[in-house]
Amino acid sequence: MSQVPNLLYEKVAASQFYEERYTHGYMDEWPVEKKQRVFSLIRQLDLPARGKALDIGCGNGVFTDVIQQALPGWEVYGAEISPTAVAHARERYPQCQFFVASDERIKTQQFDFIFSHHVLEHVYNVDDFFTELQPQCSAAARMLHICPC
Repeated sequence: MSQVPNLLYEKVAASQFYEERYTHGYMDEWPVEKKQRVFSLIRQLDLPARGKALDIGCGNGVFTDVIQQALPGWEVYGAEISPTAVAHARERYPQCQFFVASDERIKTQQFDFIFSHHVLEHVYNVDDFFTELQPQCSAAARMLHICPC
C-alpha cells in the first residue's frame, strides 16, 4: 500500500505533493456540465447581491471563476496550498483574487460565502478544518462543500 495518502495529512508534505501535481497540469479544467451545475447550485442559495466569497482549496481557479459568474456583484477570493496553482489561477482569472493558503492576508478577511470542491476528503481532521475556518466567517456566512460521490 502506498504511503502517499498518509503524507497528504502533513502540511509540508501535502504542499510538496500538490505543488508537483499542479506543475504538470493537475485539475486544469472541469467539464462544462459540472461547472454549470455548480453555478446553478450557487444561484439557488439566494445570496445577497453583494458580499465576499472564498473558494478554499481553489486549485487552478476554475470554480473560483464559476463563483464570480454566479455572484457578479461579489468580491471573490481563492486560496490554495500550491503556489504554482495560485500563479496559474491569477493568470487565468484576473477578475478574482488568489492567495496561497498560508498567506496571512487571506486569514484576516471575513467571508459571507465559503465554497469548497473536492477538498474535505483531503482534510485530516474536519473539526480542526472548520475551527480554523470559523474566524473567516461573517456572522451570516453560508457554505457549500461539494464532495466526491
